[in-house]
Amino acid sequence: MRSIMKLEKKTLLPLAVGAAVFTLGFFAMSAAGTGNSPTEGGAQRRATGPIVETVAVTLAERSYTIEAPGRLQSWEELTVVAEVSGKIIYVNPKFTLGGRLPKGELLFKIDPADYQLAVDNAATNLELAGQEIGASTASVATAQAKVVEAKANVDHIKAQSRRVYELEKKQIYSVARGDKARAAVIKSQAQLDSARSELEKAKQALGVQGKENPKIRSAIAKLKKAQIDLS
Repeated sequence: MRSIMKLEKKTLLPLAVGAAVFTLGFFAMSAAGTGNSPTEGGAQRRATGPIVETVAVTLAERSYTIEAPGRLQSWEELTVVAEVSGKIIYVNPKFTLGGRLPKGELLFKIDPADYQLAVDNAATNLELAGQEIGASTASVATAQAKVVEAKANVDHIKAQSRRVYELEKKQIYSVARGDKARAAVIKSQAQLDSARSELEKAKQALGVQGKENPKIRSAIAKLKKAQIDLS
């Protein structure tokens, strides 16, 4: 019995190996025949290749940072120039390279001490000009009074001289007295002319009265300039 079983085992083993080889060969030939067989309608043979997966593409925003060597140049350059000179005592901290400042913001501040002093001096000069104009006005009034006085003196001496002339004609008064009367008239007239000349000089020194006076206008202009420089 044992010999029969051994015989069966020895007989079945080669058969199993042969069947496995036959099966592998069959599948190999089937695969080769499928790859080389023509398609229907005489089309070319299909080429085999890797399996490809398709994916739908969607748009999206992305931010990228690019680092590269170079030099930045401003789009527009401005030159900041002060209208007046002086010591800078304040600089806006936002006034830096690449900084941004709103329109009308203060950039620098200059020490106002010297300009305040100029304003004070200009105001004092305006006051002095007014006082000078007042003094000149008083001089004109004094000169005018002297003219009036000299004119009255001329009229008085002429009236007296006419009586002397009549008595001189009647030989009641001597010729010497008549000459004395004529000399008094000439002298009084000279005094009147001198008074009128002084009045004219006083008027010229005074000039136009009020704010139209040249001295007043000059002092006002200097004060305004000092105030503008201060601001």
